[in-house]
Amino acid sequence: MSTVSKIVIDQQYAAIGIRTTPAKMHITMPSPTMRIRNELPEMQIERRPPSFEVNWQKVHDESGLKGPITLIKTIRDEVREGVLGHIADKVREYDEIGDLTRPGNRVAEQCRAASLRTAGTTINLGSMPQSLPEMSWDRGSMHVSWSRGRVVVEWEDVSNRAEIELDPPFSIEVYLRQKPFFRVTVEDVQGPQVDAAGNSVDQYVG
Repeated sequence: MSTVSKIVIDQQYAAIGIRTTPAKMHITMPSPTMRIRNELPEMQIERRPPSFEVNWQKVHDESGLKGPITLIKTIRDEVREGVLGHIADKVREYDEIGDLTRPGNRVAEQCRAASLRTAGTTINLGSMPQSLPEMSWDRGSMHVSWSRGRVVVEWEDVSNRAEIELDPPFSIEVYLRQKPFFRVTVEDVQGPQVDAAGNSVDQYVG
């Protein structure tokens, strides 16, 4: 039984494997902090109370309770008026006495006139003091002012930025799942097991 050599070629292609690990995403959204401050309205009152003033000067003068300055002025005016009046009376008397055209005893007439003036002095009786005190009033005032209240809102954290975390990190792993190879072998085949797949080669191939 004859033997024939058979070339057997085995080939295997490479296979790539891909392993993906998805990431878990955590999102944290911070809430802003708000603080409210309420400022109450304020009221301010500026008040000037009413007042009055009494001037007793005229009453005191009429009651004989004049002050030093007023008393001095009064005495001055009375003395001046008395002196001027006395001078005027004397001038008039001397004019009448010196008037030679007048009949009668002119000196006796002047004495008689002076006596009548003294006897005719009038006395006034009345209440004292005659005047009321002078009064002046100040009505005062009141001013009310308001300051408007308000509500103040303060934000302590206004960034409002979200925090994103990945756990575990996203990854893609590429690996060689199957190695490639190319293998050529020679098998001897005998007898009827010879496969007539090709022609016989009678030449050596080096």
